[in-house]
Amino acid sequence: MLVVLIRIGWFVGKDIAMRYRKLGRTGVKVSAICFGTMNYGSQVGETEAINIIKGALNAGVNFLDTADAYVGGRSEKIVGKALKGKRHFT
Repeated sequence: MLVVLIRIGWFVGKDIAMRYRKLGRTGVKVSAICFGTMNYGSQVGETEAINIIKGALNAGVNFLDTADAYVGGRSEKIVGKALKGKRHFT
């Protein structure tokens, strides 16, 4: 996870385009980098997690991995707060 955070931090402010892949036959394009949120709400506090997620979104990531099994659903709530007011991805 740390390696991914370092790489996303490296992308922020750089003139590097995120690569996207089609999601099956849906026509939806998802970022080539999937961003995991398993530690959000336990090892990573809410404010820090929201800032990290927003940095990933600014870098072009639109593929987030979360599950209700991650920290009893707390990671999903944090992701929801970070995405509040954002437009849907296409």
